[in-house]
Amino acid sequence: MKKPLQYPQELLLKAIKLLQQDQRMKISDNLFIVRGTHHSPLGYYTVEKLEYGVWICNCDDFKKRKVAICSHIIAVMALQSRENTENSQRTRLKKQ
Repeated sequence: MKKPLQYPQELLLKAIKLLQQDQRMKISDNLFIVRGTHHSPLGYYTVEKLEYGVWICNCDDFKKRKVAICSHIIAVMALQSRENTENSQRTRLKKQ
């Protein structure tokens, strides 16, 4: 069972840093590559949205510490939400 978040402020600050750097690559609607903020061996993490809206990441926080979410997932979700909003606005403007 996943542990509840113990450091939400730290997690959100890391996600904001990732958003500011915009270090992600969209592979598909449900698969992203995100550059980490720490010096990992790979430097990049895979974030994937599974069935039923469940997100997973291959970073240490998500895998080893068994947290329910990580900063990489939060960053992808925020960017995806922003893109959806922008697309909706463009569609609305085209209809006018």
